[in-house]
Amino acid sequence: MTAPPLLWLADARALDDEILAGFVAWLGPGEHARYQAFARPLRRRQFLIGRILARQALGRLTGRAADSLCLLEQAGAAPVLAGQHPLPPRFSISHSGPWVGCAASAQGPVGLDIEVIDPGRDVGALAEQAFDAAEYACWMREPPAQRVPAFYRLWTEKEARFKLQAESGECVHMLHGDLAVAVCQDRPFAAPPRLELRSLADS
Repeated sequence: MTAPPLLWLADARALDDEILAGFVAWLGPGEHARYQAFARPLRRRQFLIGRILARQALGRLTGRAADSLCLLEQAGAAPVLAGQHPLPPRFSISHSGPWVGCAASAQGPVGLDIEVIDPGRDVGALAEQAFDAAEYACWMREPPAQRVPAFYRLWTEKEARFKLQAESGECVHMLHGDLAVAVCQDRPFAAPPRLELRSLADS
């Protein structure tokens, strides 16, 4: 049976600064330059956590040590695993608020989006801007009490499909507290991914 994609989630609030600092050495030169360029400490933490989560997930899939893996930066596109691999696993990173997520698959491309649900946000105005006519009409058919979760379901799927660069395939949606999660791949899931909370100290 084909294994489902890994779907890992880390809470930046639970990670000690000293522990995080020890992972900076895992970054390649291009990643390190990007890490140093972030002005906001939260964004810097999100970037570092995402790259470490990705390496740990890819290490799980390849059987290699996570700190030995190199992620190749691509202008205007997501990074990819560098080096020679018979079937290189693919991955997608997303962050929102204190949360950082990574989906990784040995079966092909994968797209992930996570979004903290904000009930006070003007989702109506955002829906008009972000959704096409058919999507907006579908969203408006939702009962008013369901429009906030429905917005985030549509929003995260659109973002995950954009990262995947595929309109076909399958998406799985889930909630973790106030966090909406969508993970998509360009083919049906052999088994639905299960969300796993991670500490960077996890092996």
